[in-house]
Amino acid sequence: MSNLQESIEIISGNLSPAWMPARGENTDKILDKVFGDDKLPKEKVLGETYSIMKQCGDPKLKTHSDLGLVFGYIQSGKTLSFTTLAAMARDNDYQIIIVIAGITTNLLDQSVKRLNDDLDTMSTFSPQWEVMKIQSSNEESDYVRTITNTLNLWKDENSPDKPTLLITVMKQTDNLNMLNSILGNNDIDLNGVPTLVIDDEGDQASLNNEAAGNNKREERNEILKESTIYRNLLSLRDCLPHHTFLQYTATPQANVFIDTDDRMSPNFICLVSPGDKYTGGKEFFKNSPHTIQKIKDIDHAFSEGEIPKSLIEALQQYFIGVSDGLLRGEVKGNPKNRTMMIHPGRERLDHENFKRMTTEITESWIDILKRKDNYDDAKDQLLMQFKKAYDNINDHSPEKLNPFKEIEKRLVYDIASTKIVVMNIDNNDFNIKEMWNRYSQILIGGDKLARGFTVEGLTVTYMPRKLGVGNSDTVQQRARFFGYRKSYLNYCRVWLRKESVNGFERYVESEESWRENFHNYVDKDLNLWKRSLQDIPGLNWTRNAVLRQAIKKIEFGAHWVNSVHINDNNSTENNFKSLEVFLQKYKGSLREDEGDPRRSENVKHHIIKLSLLELYQSLLQHLIINDRDNEFKKVINHLKTRLDADTKQKAIVYLMKKGEPRERSTYDNKKIKFLFQGKNFLDSSEEEIVYPGDINIFDEKCVTLQIHNIITKENNDKHLSFAIRLTPDFALKLVTLEDV
Repeated sequence: MSNLQESIEIISGNLSPAWMPARGENTDKILDKVFGDDKLPKEKVLGETYSIMKQCGDPKLKTHSDLGLVFGYIQSGKTLSFTTLAAMARDNDYQIIIVIAGITTNLLDQSVKRLNDDLDTMSTFSPQWEVMKIQSSNEESDYVRTITNTLNLWKDENSPDKPTLLITVMKQTDNLNMLNSILGNNDIDLNGVPTLVIDDEGDQASLNNEAAGNNKREERNEILKESTIYRNLLSLRDCLPHHTFLQYTATPQANVFIDTDDRMSPNFICLVSPGDKYTGGKEFFKNSPHTIQKIKDIDHAFSEGEIPKSLIEALQQYFIGVSDGLLRGEVKGNPKNRTMMIHPGRERLDHENFKRMTTEITESWIDILKRKDNYDDAKDQLLMQFKKAYDNINDHSPEKLNPFKEIEKRLVYDIASTKIVVMNIDNNDFNIKEMWNRYSQILIGGDKLARGFTVEGLTVTYMPRKLGVGNSDTVQQRARFFGYRKSYLNYCRVWLRKESVNGFERYVESEESWRENFHNYVDKDLNLWKRSLQDIPGLNWTRNAVLRQAIKKIEFGAHWVNSVHINDNNSTENNFKSLEVFLQKYKGSLREDEGDPRRSENVKHHIIKLSLLELYQSLLQHLIINDRDNEFKKVINHLKTRLDADTKQKAIVYLMKKGEPRERSTYDNKKIKFLFQGKNFLDSSEEEIVYPGDINIFDEKCVTLQIHNIITKENNDKHLSFAIRLTPDFALKLVTLEDV
């Protein structure tokens, strides 16, 4: 038995012990194929796959019905996750695996190719798989015959082969109707047939777009409506007596905020994490800001009928990378492609316009670079521009580029051999199986270059698209430049409008907070979670149509948030020791606060000024706070996330009454009644204030922490209470449901 199997735990509550998925030959085969002898990533993917598999239905049960959410980063390996999961499901006697793969043909073809390649479905001598791609144009009877024959092999104890049906289908009405009709055929007996359904991009089209409208219909006693794909998926679930339905997505905003009694609302959540070579939002927008270039000229250029200079610079950066890569022999290494993506928007007219401009630019360069006269002003000027692009990359490259003279010699040939491809519904001059056989290509498009599609070897992205309605999940899905690009990150450049840069930066910060939140509900019933996540300022949460219940946005932390519940003795002792260490470290910075000299000693305080990062690392992260002070804990966790993006924020600590104890009453010795000291007046006339009250002791430009040393009146217990107030730009903004 493997260590993973031995680590099975009892699911919380009164449920029976979790079933024990096996690690079999198919699981090992795919992990060996992808990772070889690299143990660490292999064990990570195996562990996460196992965690997902154990949430799925025990194949030995007669019936099962559940729905879960699998949350990963954009282009971080979700396809590998569900492909490995399919292999493990096969090893555990799942008889049917259905992969609902995207709403476009290129996404379906991409997923089908990966599944077949990684699972090696076409080359096994003793078949492990029976592969079916559902297409509404085919004969239903052929599918029924194949499924019936395959399931009969499972019922025959003497059958040497029991292949798992691997069914792929596009998330499209006709194809889903065909699948439901097939599975509902009387000749197919699905009782006791364990089935895994994987909905790739499970937040797209799968949810009920009529949900918001149903509120008004309900008020008018009208029949409630279901959007077509949503209804298809509910029908699919109804066809399957034993199934687990998994929504894979990197943008779960809609999935977790639909009504919990909706049949497409997840009951459990699993997280998948990227490998160490992944470059996502944190890498681009925090660690490698030189990769981000702002498009400032496009509106003016178009109004003047000119080609944007930013597009020219982006193309030059791309071709420098192409020529340098070919000089390095990358065709036989990694990456095997150099791709540029131009994403101007959804309109096909824009795609053609950018193809025209790109073609015009590249053809003019070819013409100029072919000239033999070394004193040609146009050629000299163009080479100077390419040298600037070369320097832009070389200055930030740990491994320096080939000499510019070497790149210059082959530029004209590399530009000429680069294919410019428009990818939209009107243009089908691309093939997923063949398109990555070319080293250098420029892809121009909109939706087909957005959600779910992997652009191999993408180095330069030019995206002048505006935020539009600004739904956060839609905006994030455009980040095709995320992915496993660490080996060639120095060549990567991402051209965006300023508003898009700001949107991505805010999204990245919030996303990290969500993952921390969801970690608390892995292996738990997600329905116990009160819907509340960190908001993304400036962006809409998701499309309103799928939300039956309206969301609201709240903010706290820009006003005082306190920890006033009494800790147990161990926690109190920990907090006093942590404070002692902190004060010892910063005793040289301690000084008395300013204020009216006539105020009493009781309201004179010590202050320490430092960076928020220092405050968090030296004190806040070491505190133990009572679970009932949930808001205070949320603010501290929020600060941890914010500090990943902003380490310059200042903080000020007030040691109230210079650390001397203050006496306070409690509610049943569980909660302090009145933490803050009120105003002090010069005399009984109360006309002149000498102390404004604790509530007004803060610095508007700094995150302010007040530390209160408390002795309870009831039994003289010692306790530390904390009050924190954030600056407005650091405040915690949440999106939640109205009844939370």
